[in-house]
Amino acid sequence: MVSAGGGEGGGAVIDNAVLELPPDATWDYIADLTGDNSWAAPEMRKIYEEIENSHYVKNGTDGHGFSGWLETNRSNGSWIGDDLDATIVLRAMLGQLGAPGNMSVEDLRNQLDRDINALDPVRDQATGVFGLVAHADSKGHRFSPANYVRKALVENPDLPLFVELNSTFTDIVWDPLSSGGPPAVMAINYVVGPSAYKADPRYNPHRNLTTRFTYIGKELIIAGGVFNSPQILKLSGIGPADELKKHNITLVVDAPGVGANLGDIYEGSVVSLAKKPNIDEMGSYSVQLKTSVSQNGSGISLWPVPYGFEGYWPGYPEDHGANAFTIAFALKNPHSSQGTVTLQSTDPLDPPEVNFRFFEKGEEQDLQEMLEAVSFVENMKARIANSSGLVPIEELSPCPSSSRTCTSGRIKDTLKKQVYSRHATGTCAIGNTALDPTAVVDSKFRVRGVNRLRVVDASVFPKPPGAFPILPTFMISRKASKAILSSSWK
Repeated sequence: MVSAGGGEGGGAVIDNAVLELPPDATWDYIADLTGDNSWAAPEMRKIYEEIENSHYVKNGTDGHGFSGWLETNRSNGSWIGDDLDATIVLRAMLGQLGAPGNMSVEDLRNQLDRDINALDPVRDQATGVFGLVAHADSKGHRFSPANYVRKALVENPDLPLFVELNSTFTDIVWDPLSSGGPPAVMAINYVVGPSAYKADPRYNPHRNLTTRFTYIGKELIIAGGVFNSPQILKLSGIGPADELKKHNITLVVDAPGVGANLGDIYEGSVVSLAKKPNIDEMGSYSVQLKTSVSQNGSGISLWPVPYGFEGYWPGYPEDHGANAFTIAFALKNPHSSQGTVTLQSTDPLDPPEVNFRFFEKGEEQDLQEMLEAVSFVENMKARIANSSGLVPIEELSPCPSSSRTCTSGRIKDTLKKQVYSRHATGTCAIGNTALDPTAVVDSKFRVRGVNRLRVVDASVFPKPPGAFPILPTFMISRKASKAILSSSWK
């Protein structure tokens, strides 16, 4: 089961709002892959500065922006107090990281003032506690592209932008006069009606839908996301020749990379029951860890939440009661990106078949990193004093206290079965389209082999861009807009 946002603003209206820059290596890899230095990390930092409107660092701080559309804010330590459960857990976290156990409230608050998005040459190697940065306004309210679009339309009623909700893109119509050169986009087909897509839990097979057709004036930009962008391309004739033949779809471009390279970070959790009910709010911060097999900096990001959460499945979550709390974690640099998105049918309202093919590559390294995250949490809990009122703490998952002991192998088996994901990327990957037949788009987001068509969403990342892809996706959207405004199709 995969969660996804299908409304105005997309995933940014349902996510946990965390904004975290990816490692510089993410951008440098794309620059090397494409031969386009505008993707190098220093250039992409400039993009970040252009879009950000920071409310949490001093105006003029290097590496941040203060006049962009994306409002950012950070949790602070104002909630910290000596008698709070959340402070007890935070002290245990810091103690496990090697900090002294007698840190003052002021010192604890200073820990949460660390900026995970700072312009710092060692940022990617930094470990420890950081306050969570979010796409939020000065009052802490969620801020997404939906707010940006609505504000733009209010401030400029003549803006040539029309937003049509309750609409579902079905396929591309190709220009019949482009036979002398690469196929060119002429128009699109789409349907209008609420909850038309069959993945929508509100889907009604007896609903009334209106089919519409619209011409494309200059070019078409697909931003359907990691599952729907490859589905749209395939239904329009761009995809692996064998798969399209199987569905009797006329081949426009044989593009084996469409729907391939699906990747995601692994997420897991340690779920526990405290002795006392109604454990207070856990605080908003993350802990960055470097494991024995981490590469390119910290490998694990973890954070506390005041409820039990074990992942996604139909009917989730299981209610473990008021005593439950969770330390969730994400493996930021997994080895596996072998997943696929394939067509189930030629009905554009049918969701595609998604197979992440987790652990088919680098299984031992990835499981070892997550095992060390679990060990960190269990050792952290052991630091909580009996006088706290939280002890004894019963673990529910991945090593139930009722089992007395769990071997490393047993914990790894549980993690392998139970890890989940919600930040998929890679199914229309960027690359050197002149040399690599699996590259779907070039460094300017143009789809290989056709004219007047780009893909701009998280599907273009050739590797998962860190733990939280929403900020990298905002950044590539700005980069794409600059590319579009400065170029034209020949």
